[in-house]
Amino acid sequence: MREEKTFKHWFVPELTIVPGGAVRGMAVRETMRAGPPVHRPQGTQDWLLMAFHGAVDVRTATGMHHHPNGTLVVWSPGQGHDYGNRHTSYDHSWIHMRGEWVARLITACRVSSNTPLTCPADRVAEHVDALFLELTHPHPDGTIARNLLENMLRDIARHAVSPTPPRSDDEPWRHLLNYIQSHLHEHLTVPSMAAQLHLSTSHFASEFRRRFGVAPMTYVISIRMREAMHLLSDPHMPIKAIAARVGYDDPYYFSRLFTRQLGTPPSTLRRESATTPQRQ
Repeated sequence: MREEKTFKHWFVPELTIVPGGAVRGMAVRETMRAGPPVHRPQGTQDWLLMAFHGAVDVRTATGMHHHPNGTLVVWSPGQGHDYGNRHTSYDHSWIHMRGEWVARLITACRVSSNTPLTCPADRVAEHVDALFLELTHPHPDGTIARNLLENMLRDIARHAVSPTPPRSDDEPWRHLLNYIQSHLHEHLTVPSMAAQLHLSTSHFASEFRRRFGVAPMTYVISIRMREAMHLLSDPHMPIKAIAARVGYDDPYYFSRLFTRQLGTPPSTLRRESATTPQRQ
């Protein structure tokens, strides 16, 4: 079993890994004591990526909400933020980055910013640790460092299955989200999802929107598109097969929906994804 590493390190001066892209500091499993939330109304001057290894309260546009272990947020420069846990200590892994190149990379990897995402915190910690080891190597390689950072963001994007994670610890709703994720290939409807919780369709729809901030089918479509993005990384998997895997028998309808949701056709995204690692 791998030993759990913990560290916190600031680079003085900051380390430039590419023109317009620098790393200022990072930490793996830094422990925060129970108490009032960290309060930064003006944010920082950096892109701040933070993964929580324990339950925390995070401020969003609708106020402070409780989020489970495995929550991740990428805050943009100047974006105010609050996070913490008044009742118990927690660990978090983070990285401070700055520069236009970083902003473009986050956008290119399709990682949403300023909103809680769901992503295994241990995986993020492994990525941060790997980047730290490269940056502190006796002979650091800028290309390796850039690729490690991109790999981390791409891995976050494919694991970030919930753009608006649960605001409740209610287990039935958690089971429902797991059910949706494991039945994407099936004909999911509001009535079929409501039946999983033994609720009427109208009650289910209103409660789902209250908890997660979106309509049920809007959520399902977003999960399907994120799964499709992940499957597109396999160059041998036909788009028709990807469409079927995420619940669409008609590949042309799938392509139109994908384009409407993500702004680019799946075939174009596949080509861009295949060439991005070589664009340094």
